[in-house]
Amino acid sequence: MSKVNCKLKGCLWAILYTMIISLFNGCQLLELNRPKPDNTNIKKDEIKTDKPAASRDKPLIKENKTKEAPPAEQGSGYLSEGSTLGLGIVDGDEELKVLKKIRILESKLTALGNEMSIQEEISNKKLSDLQAAKEAVEKDFADTKKRLENENKDLSDKIKELESKLIDTEARAVATEKELNPVKKELLKAQLSEIKAQQELYKLKIDNLKKEEE
Repeated sequence: MSKVNCKLKGCLWAILYTMIISLFNGCQLLELNRPKPDNTNIKKDEIKTDKPAASRDKPLIKENKTKEAPPAEQGSGYLSEGSTLGLGIVDGDEELKVLKKIRILESKLTALGNEMSIQEEISNKKLSDLQAAKEAVEKDFADTKKRLENENKDLSDKIKELESKLIDTEARAVATEKELNPVKKELLKAQLSEIKAQQELYKLKIDNLKKEEE
């Protein structure tokens, strides 16, 4: 997030610098395009004057030539059209207008920078809150996972214990059944003998009744 903001700030400063240069170049072009006074007639009059007058007024002529000397031809380099930051070219109200525009741009840039700082703080806070929420969810997940793993281990231990008890009980039941089988057989034999004895007793009673009837 901070890298993006730094890039945006750099772009804004570059835009501001470009606008300032454009304003200065525009003012410079206006200054260069102003009509220059026509000094041709003055030069002709000076040439027609006699030598004594020219000698007498030599300092004045030199001064005029110095003032009226045309500017030398400029090259084709970066500063061929003059300095891009020459505030002296802009005079009076134009300079004030340029400075006013620069101040307005600076204030807008400052306000935009403040707004970006506020947005960055808000984004950082949201990111911090999301990070805290993520850590809380991860901790809850880890705790739940650990609790379920412990419960699963306890259940596995209980299942193993119950399986062991079941195997032991089945083994005891088989052994007990083996021990009870002979007893059951003897008991059944005794019951069968008792039933047979009762049948014999009933037969004897029936025979006695038949004899008494005869």
